[in-house]
Amino acid sequence: MRPHAFAAQMHMYIRVLEKVASRYAPSRALSFDVVHVFAALQLIKNGGRTSRDALSSGLALGEGTIKTLVKHLKMHGLVQTTNGGTRMTAKGKGICEGLLAAMPAETSLPRCSVALGRFNYAVLVREFGFAVRSGIEQRDAAIKMGATGATTLLFRDEKFVMPASSQDSLRR
Repeated sequence: MRPHAFAAQMHMYIRVLEKVASRYAPSRALSFDVVHVFAALQLIKNGGRTSRDALSSGLALGEGTIKTLVKHLKMHGLVQTTNGGTRMTAKGKGICEGLLAAMPAETSLPRCSVALGRFNYAVLVREFGFAVRSGIEQRDAAIKMGATGATTLLFRDEKFVMPASSQDSLRR
C-alpha cells in the first residue's frame, strides 16, 4: 500500500475510534477516550473473548464505564456480546489489525535518560511522524491509560529528535 493510501486508511480507522468515544445523545460526559477504545480492542483481540470484568481491570475503568464502552463498541459494529463475553466482529478485527499494522514493534525498556519511570514501554509507530505536533498529545494519551508520563521521539535525518525541534537530537 502506498504511504498516502496507508495514511488515509489509518485516518479512517482513527475516525471510527473517535466516533465510538463520542456521545451519541445528550448525556453525561464519557469517562473513556479513543485510547481506551483502542486498548479495549487490543484486549478483546488478545483474549478472543473477554468479560467486562477483564476489560475493567485491564483498562482501569469502572464497571459502569465499561458497560457504556461495550455498548458504544456494539453500536458501531465492532463487537458482539453473549453470556460468554465480548468478542470482535470482522469489522472490529479489521480496524484493530489495521491500526496494529502501523505499530510493528513494542517492548519494555529499562530506566534510561528518556525513560525515567519504574516501568517503561516503547511503541514504534511507522509513517505517522507528520501527525506528531509537540508530543503532548501522546503524553496525555499515556496518562489516560495510567502512565506517569511519556517521551515522544521522531526519527528524522538518521537521528532521533524531539517533536517540534530539529535541533535537539539524540545521536545513534
